Amino acid sequence: MGILRPFRYRIPKCNTRPHLPAEKHNLISAADRKGKLTTAQRFLSNITFREALGVDASNIEDICRIRKEEEFERAVKAFVEDLSKGDVNSRMNREKIVEYARKFPGRVGLSADKIHPVTITVEPMKKSKRRRGPIKPAKLTHLTYSEKIHEALRTIPSYKLEKIYYSICKLELADYTPLLSVGVWTFIESLTSIAGRNENTDFYSYLSQQRIQSLCDMTKIPAKVARQALKRISEYGNTTKHDSKGAMFNGEQLANDFDLIASIILKLSKEARR
Repeated sequence: MGILRPFRYRIPKCNTRPHLPAEKHNLISAADRKGKLTTAQRFLSNITFREALGVDASNIEDICRIRKEEEFERAVKAFVEDLSKGDVNSRMNREKIVEYARKFPGRVGLSADKIHPVTITVEPMKKSKRRRGPIKPAKLTHLTYSEKIHEALRTIPSYKLEKIYYSICKLELADYTPLLSVGVWTFIESLTSIAGRNENTDFYSYLSQQRIQSLCDMTKIPAKVARQALKRISEYGNTTKHDSKGAMFNGEQLANDFDLIASIILKLSKEARR
């Protein structure tokens, strides 16, 4: 695994420290590494950061990566560099760690693609010889934040859209799914309005199959799939907002739908520039 083969990852929940001999690969000097292990431990104990980095710790006996090798090595290198420079430091509390984690993939240029877990533990703990069963994937905790979308919203400019986008990406899915459902609905409603949608037309009708085809990156997300995601967002957002009992409670579905229309949001943001 290239530079990662000698790395030994252990997550702090098992009362051990993460061992990252990155100095052997010229990622950090011995002097810079001194005093950094505790900080690295705090970051690796945060599930949002592990998800951004691409670490799967669902099986503590066999820590895995869930990013492609090239992306994972790039992510580790960027984190170690931030650690060395002091951009990652012991003064950062949980909120700051989560904020850093949310921006990390976009800043480093990581995709949202995940792979089947691949072990990165050099010496797996030998407690039993039982066949390894399926590993539960890391649960989605937030809507995916995109630095590109954020920058595009700033060029419109629209403080309202910037603030809504920040809010829906900031709140945790587990606790705020119904509120996020309405927030995503409001965000798309406002964005399409600025982009030219008539007030008498709902955003799902405005974003017709033909319109979606012109906005979608067809090599990644088929227009039909993206429009299905928009339909769910529209229907569940409306239901959650207006019905006395019906609401959206499936946070992972909402997160998946939001990912499916990310390229549409980006292109609409660029079209809406004044």
